[in-house]
Amino acid sequence: ATATTENVWSVAQRYGLRPLTLLMNNIEYPGNGGGWDLGPDLVIPPVDGTLYTVQPGDSLESIALRHNIRVEAITDFELNRLEEPNELQPGRLLMLPGSTRSYRYGLYYGSALFGGVVYPPDAPEGSGSFAWPAQGLLTQGYRSGHYAIDIANDAGTPVVAADHGYVILAGKDLAGAGNQVLIGHGNGFTTRYTHLDTILVKTGDVVTKGQQIGTMGSTGQAPAPHLHFEIVAEGLRRNPLSYLP
Repeated sequence: ATATTENVWSVAQRYGLRPLTLLMNNIEYPGNGGGWDLGPDLVIPPVDGTLYTVQPGDSLESIALRHNIRVEAITDFELNRLEEPNELQPGRLLMLPGSTRSYRYGLYYGSALFGGVVYPPDAPEGSGSFAWPAQGLLTQGYRSGHYAIDIANDAGTPVVAADHGYVILAGKDLAGAGNQVLIGHGNGFTTRYTHLDTILVKTGDVVTKGQQIGTMGSTGQAPAPHLHFEIVAEGLRRNPLSYLP
């Protein structure tokens, strides 16, 4: 496939993959000196996930932990042909089905994918004007080490999409955020909603501003029910209070 004749979205549809899968396997995280250019030749994985090159000192357990998947997802994938799973040779290529790397990668790849590079044709582009994602008491503001705001209320309080967009990720984060939703808005912005009790959308859903996407909770590392809300602009977490009415 060539980037000059097709975009990431159309190639992903043709191969039955998520666009995020193509980005994860073809571009580098920009903080490591990479960029968003896919180039003329695309790596097309057989399933959604990450192609990973085994490094010295790796074990199946450490690889699975870093990529938020179970060891069985690696060993049970037939094309990996792991007859001696405890003897991983550095340089060997493994398919990690279901891997989305870490939240950091999901956030930055999501920003690239839905920040204007590629956007689903049927998804409404964000208005750029954000609504409060939940009702409650503002208990923490944006500061160094906490690049978000926290809104506290009773468990089960509705959480809504702050603007029109597309659900990039919806599920459990293993790094402490609990149940989370990440929405790309197609205009350079991405929003993140964490510690949810329930998630009412799934990856790939189109959402509209004000649509309920979940309920407030205390999943992950949260001492009490609250919503941790982030606004990301071009890969950088901004102060949500600068954008909310």
